[in-house]
Formats: sequence, C-alpha cells, structure tokens
Amino acid sequence: MKDEQEIAFDEKTDLLTVGPKTAYLKPATDENIARAEYPFDTPETAHTNLNELIGLMLDGSEIIISEGLHNLTNLVATEKGVRLTGAGAEKTILRRKPGLSSNDRFALLSINHTNAVVSSLTITGGLLEKTPGVALTIGAQGGTMCDCIVSNNTVSGYGAGDAGAVTLKGAKALVDRCVITENTIRSDDGCGGVSVGAGTLRNSLVFNNHGTWVSAA
Repeated sequence: MKDEQEIAFDEKTDLLTVGPKTAYLKPATDENIARAEYPFDTPETAHTNLNELIGLMLDGSEIIISEGLHNLTNLVATEKGVRLTGAGAEKTILRRKPGLSSNDRFALLSINHTNAVVSSLTITGGLLEKTPGVALTIGAQGGTMCDCIVSNNTVSGYGAGDAGAVTLKGAKALVDRCVITENTIRSDDGCGGVSVGAGTLRNSLVFNNHGTWVSAA
C-alpha cells in the first residue's frame, strides 16, 4: 500500500480582472451584429447590446454610445463607476423597444455609484407599473445624469412616493443641464417629472409632465 501524500495548494486571494477602458455601442442592426468583436474598443467592432457590454466594464471605464436609435428590452442597471456617453441628446436615443406588449413593463436605466455618469443622450418610451424612476433611477450611492433629454416615459400603475420619470435616492445623486418633459404618472403619490428623495437637481428644465390621481377603490 502506497504511503499517503500531502498535497499543498496555494490559495490565491487576488484576482486580476481585465476589461476595456473604452468600449463602443451601436444599434443592433444585422450588419453591426456581424461586425461586433471583443473587446469592442473601436467603432467598427462595437457591441450592440448595452446590458451585455456594461457587464464587461470596470470602474472608471466608458461606453461611447453612437448616434441612432438603441432599443432596450429590459432594465439596464449598474453599480459600477461607468460612464455612458452619447453623441448628443438629440442624436443618441435609448428607448423601450417598439412593439413590446403593454404588459412588458420595465424601467430603462438605473445607476448606483458616485462615479457613474449618463450623459448626452435621450431616454424615452419607458413603461413601468410602479416605482421607482421609469427612465432613470440614481441610487443611494449616487451618480450623475447631465446634458440629457428625458421624455415620454410612463408610470401606469399606483406608484409610491419615489415614482417618477427620474428618481434621485442619495445625497450624491445629481441631475444637471437636463430637459425632462412630457412624462406621465398615474399615481396617488409621486411625480411625473423628477422625484428627489435626496440629491440635487440643478440647471435643468422640467416642464409639461403630467400626473393623474386615480382612486384604487
């Protein structure tokens, strides 16, 4: 019978994670899908799915979102310090994909990191039954939205107090130089435009948002 041998293992506690510093996103056309190639670090090899791409990014990185219509089919959420930068609020449009069932309701964006930034794009078409922000929620850890347009988003059910097109939940949440208009809430509590539980709304135009009180009885 052979003697038993002791085997030693080196436990490695530090892992190195590699991701692109800057990555690109284009609309999901057949041509763009065929050209997409990791690490998606040139406009020619851009990714076409924002949720998948944001999962690859690290703190301090940036996603450059091209001009055009970018369709979303579920919530895009991150707790990383990632920048989402469009080509201009009137050129880069993130929207709920047209043609989805009216029962398929979801918020569009959620960020929750002091260094997370959403800038230079339009967020539109969101449809959510209840709370929180149907277009964008900035969580307790903070984040910034700047130079954006938020329009034509709808909270269709009975929202809580923080329901709205844009919801700020933390002291480090900031909305700056944005236009927030033509959003609608059907709720006994909330705001069609911006709900500021904590944080700062500044240098922004908030107008023509609509709220309808409907009794649950």
